[in-house]
Amino acid sequence: MARIPIPRKTYFFVLLIFFVSILIIELGLQTIYYASRGRPTWSASEVFNYRDFTYLTNDERYVSIKPNFMTDRNGWKILTDNYGFRIGKQKPSQISNIVFLGDSVPFGWGVDSEDSVPGILHEILLNKGIDVGIINAAVPAYSLDQSVQRYQKEIVNKFPSNVIILQIYDPVNQFTMLGREWNVSINWTTWPGRHSDYTRNICGYSSLCYVFRRYFGERKEGVTELLDIDDKITISNYKTSIKKSLNNMHLTAVDTEKILLLPVTIPKKSWSEMSKERKMAVRILNSTLEEYAHSSDNILYVDTISLFRDYDDKKIFIDECCHLSPFGAELQAKLIAKELFNSNLKILQ
Repeated sequence: MARIPIPRKTYFFVLLIFFVSILIIELGLQTIYYASRGRPTWSASEVFNYRDFTYLTNDERYVSIKPNFMTDRNGWKILTDNYGFRIGKQKPSQISNIVFLGDSVPFGWGVDSEDSVPGILHEILLNKGIDVGIINAAVPAYSLDQSVQRYQKEIVNKFPSNVIILQIYDPVNQFTMLGREWNVSINWTTWPGRHSDYTRNICGYSSLCYVFRRYFGERKEGVTELLDIDDKITISNYKTSIKKSLNNMHLTAVDTEKILLLPVTIPKKSWSEMSKERKMAVRILNSTLEEYAHSSDNILYVDTISLFRDYDDKKIFIDECCHLSPFGAELQAKLIAKELFNSNLKILQ
């Protein structure tokens, strides 16, 4: 019996149905993702190591930010000055400065400079008739030690630093993953690169790809966490390393009236999904910051965790990591301003 040929139109119709179905699934997943996360998949967290706005250094910073750099990143801009500090309306001064150190949170990842904590603090002070320099020396993916190294090499003896505001996440991640193998030279800059992973880039735009990668790819690969919560020696070394970096900063901040230390502030949902090892690493970092703040009268621990506790994550953060929305940044900037005014600093008089 002769086989009846399938009309070519039928193939085209099946293909059309297939692509339309994929499109419908994609739109549906994007809607679900947006409803649950408060943002689309293409508004993702930063990717580490590879940066168009950084350059390599031959010291413990490993990288720093390019001067006179400008780029538009999916609706928000990065603009730097002659010194590689992120600027908006706020700029450095040769007379008096509030210096922000840390990673992508004080940097203002995902928002324009005017919607970052440094930018909003500048506006708050201007509205009170106080015009001081604001130096945003934070660098996305920096560790605590890298932040201190940048301060010492790019600010000390170049700009006055009347107030220092430090907020940092790492070395939490590297310490959790490596445990006793971790040391202060290991950070996201020296970590094996991930910029060649093209699937990560694709999944930044496709929710269908994101689902497959997360639930079948990344989960299969897993993230190895070698930290042993009962390894008292390793934990003690971790604390000592944090204190050493803070002490290095404090000893060189000779013209500083006040140092504000801010804890890692993580969305509640992300916190609930963390391993007990990672939670412990975060708690140790935050408690060490608070403990160190008690060692000197000119150091203050500012509790941003309590500040955000009663708010919905979607109002405070733009992603699952820790990056602040304009609203979250405004709350944090107002708290910082309150603490600065309560300290009766000369710089604000």
